[in-house]
Amino acid sequence: GSSLQDFETGAAIAVPRSYRGGPFLIDAADVGAASPIIAAWQVTAGDSTTVHRLTAGTFSADVARTLTSAPRIAILKDGFESISFGNLNAAGIPDVVGNAWSAASADVLTQAAVAGPSAATGDGALFHSGGLPRYCYMVSNHYEATGTTPQVVGETRSWLGDPSTHAFMQCAAATAFENDVSGRFLTTNGIQDDGGAPLPVTNRVPSNPLSQIDGSFIADSGMLDSIGLAPSSTFKTGVQTLFNQTDSPLTQRIVFLNGRVDGISSNGRVTYLAGHDYSLALPISSNPQTNGVRLFLNSIFESGCVTDPIQDDVVITKSAPAYSTDG
Repeated sequence: GSSLQDFETGAAIAVPRSYRGGPFLIDAADVGAASPIIAAWQVTAGDSTTVHRLTAGTFSADVARTLTSAPRIAILKDGFESISFGNLNAAGIPDVVGNAWSAASADVLTQAAVAGPSAATGDGALFHSGGLPRYCYMVSNHYEATGTTPQVVGETRSWLGDPSTHAFMQCAAATAFENDVSGRFLTTNGIQDDGGAPLPVTNRVPSNPLSQIDGSFIADSGMLDSIGLAPSSTFKTGVQTLFNQTDSPLTQRIVFLNGRVDGISSNGRVTYLAGHDYSLALPISSNPQTNGVRLFLNSIFESGCVTDPIQDDVVITKSAPAYSTDG
């Protein structure tokens, strides 16, 4: 038979054991490398991450994604970037140099940086100088349109032309990006707030990796409480309503929405979450609004670059003597 053990305490775990909510699996071949990382993670004060080790026997599982690369995350400095800081720091996901996320983090991008130095697209901070995506995931939590917004959205659309990319827009950021004329990522004519925070909410596609939660979900309120289609607007091909009000059609009272830009599989992914600032309170079993943070964290690992091998940045350093006497 199979035997399970708690990684941190060594205590035996009763079997059979049922797992839900999209747990991560570590291949047996990677246990040696992963174990010290897990141990260091679990000694952090207040950490409650549960890890089980299969010590005998076998098991079967449906694997939705095989993660091969860590995503590089960009946060738009929209005035509410502290929401992302809180979510990422609570999950123990550091910035690019291994520090807690803050306003000093290198990948917190101003509107001007994303817009780039010219009216052309492809020269902003989302790109390397050669035109390849610098980031595979960008988040904006609450972006109210400014004079720079059209160029920011245009650069974002250009960046989303690569299937490795994923943009996550929350609350007012969803309308700022989707409703700009350079936007229209998921709809033909934009979106609108169509009522208060939906209640109760149903997970319409529980098998989707983006939709993995444990327990119930309560939507937050905000400038964008609920997503509906603007007049004469329709969803583009392949767009999925993941969470919406239980008694509503899939085109109304939406909390969580996802699709490929313009419905084209070779484009990047866009995800919208209604509600302003979801709770970080634990345990989730008694704080169902915290599942909104879980949806945000899910979206990071549903970026194309996470499952496709990413080439390292190449840096060339030239060196030579100050002068030569040859010749």
